[in-house]
Amino acid sequence: GNPDWASFGSHTIDLSSLSLADGTYTLRAQAFDSATSSSTVDKTFVVDSNAGSGTAPTSLSMTLSADSFASDGTLTFANNSAWVYDADEDQTSIDFTIYNGSTTVTSGIDLTNPADLVDHTNPQWNKFDGFEINLDNVNSGSDLAPGEYTLSAEVYDAQGNTSEIETVTFTIEGANTPEIPIMNLSKTSFDPTSESLSFASNFAWVNDDDGFSDIQSVDFQIIDSTGSTVSDAGIDYTFTGSSPTSGTNFRGFYEHTIDISGLADGDYTLQATPYDASGAGSSLTRNFTVDDPANIGAVSNVYDLTSGYDSFGDSDYLLISDFDKSQDLIDISDSGSYSLVEVAGGSGSLPYSGTYIYESGDLVGIVEDETALDLNDSYFI
Repeated sequence: GNPDWASFGSHTIDLSSLSLADGTYTLRAQAFDSATSSSTVDKTFVVDSNAGSGTAPTSLSMTLSADSFASDGTLTFANNSAWVYDADEDQTSIDFTIYNGSTTVTSGIDLTNPADLVDHTNPQWNKFDGFEINLDNVNSGSDLAPGEYTLSAEVYDAQGNTSEIETVTFTIEGANTPEIPIMNLSKTSFDPTSESLSFASNFAWVNDDDGFSDIQSVDFQIIDSTGSTVSDAGIDYTFTGSSPTSGTNFRGFYEHTIDISGLADGDYTLQATPYDASGAGSSLTRNFTVDDPANIGAVSNVYDLTSGYDSFGDSDYLLISDFDKSQDLIDISDSGSYSLVEVAGGSGSLPYSGTYIYESGDLVGIVEDETALDLNDSYFI
């Protein structure tokens, strides 16, 4: 080998004759050459009279004091919630590691001070809920980016045995709140017997300036015409890794659908509130109608627009007052080219507010004081 090196790895030191008490010691090695020059290296080791049993720490458990923390905050444990058991009573340290997915974010934040391992009445149990991890600049000198993380822990004893690895998840909060810049429903009226409330493709997004990984969920509420919430539980959307993204700050929820099978016919409002790690953003609302075709059996009025109103411009039309979407019908069955225009405060010489119905540009009907009509809905036949 290299003549500059000499090995003494086969040398052993018998400790039995030294009668060392349990504890930590330093082995100092000092090498000399023929010119009496020397160098010294110190290594620590532990003497443990229980070392022959070789029992590893077990029953490691821990719970964080909160689900989310600020990027420059302190990771803390819930009171009386962080424990480890060792039959040999020789727990020495806990190795903590923070992961973002499968990527190691930081390590070297170990619990090594025996004072942080507090003895229980039974000395085989130790708790460490007083230990804290400072998150400020923990990521190689930088704060953790907003998002979800995993904290893992592994306990070591004096014999070098290790416990099972225990993990808990937590979220780093962002500085910005999320918003919903766009949310369009796929249509304005839905049949509760065969349809779910759905969004227009690619037209329902959450934006968060902290990045899309900080976006957590959208809370939905359905509110009826009296202002009462009629549906809340079980209709929310939680973002996952497969949720659509755009750029660095947008995440979509347009693939989400909401069950409306239990809703009665009527007008409703969908309220959507986005959430990220720091809490709720501002809400956005959209109106829609629930209309079960089976309920049209009790028809009160049928308003026929198919003849007599399409030749004289705005001078002849059918005025429909007190229109009821659930009981009245408007007949446009002549396959004409119909369109709807919502008018507030009247139009020209016509004083009526509501929905103006045109066939090929000719006014044929006015539904007074009624808006949000849809030619595809069941009250048009």
